[in-house]
Amino acid sequence: MCRFIFKRIGYALLTTFIIITLTFFLIHSIPGDPISPQNLGKYLPEDAVKAFKEKHGLDKPLIVQYGMFLKRLILEGDFGDSLIYIGRSVNKTIKECAPTSAIIGGQAIIIELILGLLMGIVAGFNRGKWIDQVAMVVVILGICVPSFVVASLLQYIFGVKFNILPIYGWGGFKETILPSIALSFFGIAMFGKYMRNSVLSVVGEDYILTAKAKGVSKTNLIIKHVLRNAIIPIVTLFGPHLMFIFAGSFVIERIFAVPGLGKYYVDSVANSDYTMVLGLTILYSVLFIFSLILVDILYGIVDPRIRITKGDR
Repeated sequence: MCRFIFKRIGYALLTTFIIITLTFFLIHSIPGDPISPQNLGKYLPEDAVKAFKEKHGLDKPLIVQYGMFLKRLILEGDFGDSLIYIGRSVNKTIKECAPTSAIIGGQAIIIELILGLLMGIVAGFNRGKWIDQVAMVVVILGICVPSFVVASLLQYIFGVKFNILPIYGWGGFKETILPSIALSFFGIAMFGKYMRNSVLSVVGEDYILTAKAKGVSKTNLIIKHVLRNAIIPIVTLFGPHLMFIFAGSFVIERIFAVPGLGKYYVDSVANSDYTMVLGLTILYSVLFIFSLILVDILYGIVDPRIRITKGDR
């Protein structure tokens, strides 16, 4: 297993390097730059524009800029300074804003797992009954209704109609409730759907019928036999979904005025803020790659039959 993990880490580093390279050249291929007349350039005299480009190396050939960025990133772990937010480094932005996005995304994932898995289990064991039909309605709504619509409805119901929760801003725990619920709505539907289908595929297996025939209680049957096998497809979904702790709340952060990474990422793309786009893209890429490695490890924990050995095909 250790050999496999190190091998995967090696692949992860290579993949990250490819992503960095592709992102760097793709974003620089977009017409214009942060100091172009369409952006900051229209407010600055020609000498200031020239000095700005010299300071950030924008006057150098693209391959030289790429080498400078890689050198700074590898040797110092520095993504550089934002080209739009003067005096703010990308590292500082991540350090200050990532915890905010993580709180919203982390709470959303907890809600998704608890409600989604519970809904899928209950629906799976009550196939065709009214509770299964209600669960399927929730699944359809969760998949079809955009998160910003859910967010607006929550703001109206809990903030305007009943005035029991704050609908924007950032402060205490109350400010995190509505954004987390809005962000989790799709995940609840997704986990609920796949858990239901997984439970239905497991309950008809011979070993489940044998356990029932032996008189195993329904609680033990669910926990020890059904969940143990039905949870494997959920692990596959859960791994990549970890990335959305940081990346899935861009629109939600805008609606609820949450000072997370979403604001900076959207603004940096719109204003060709190369360093900010690169830094945040690398962050999300590393999280996604790490989640894939985590899935492989969790497979062996959830199901002992799954082992990665030298003789595996």
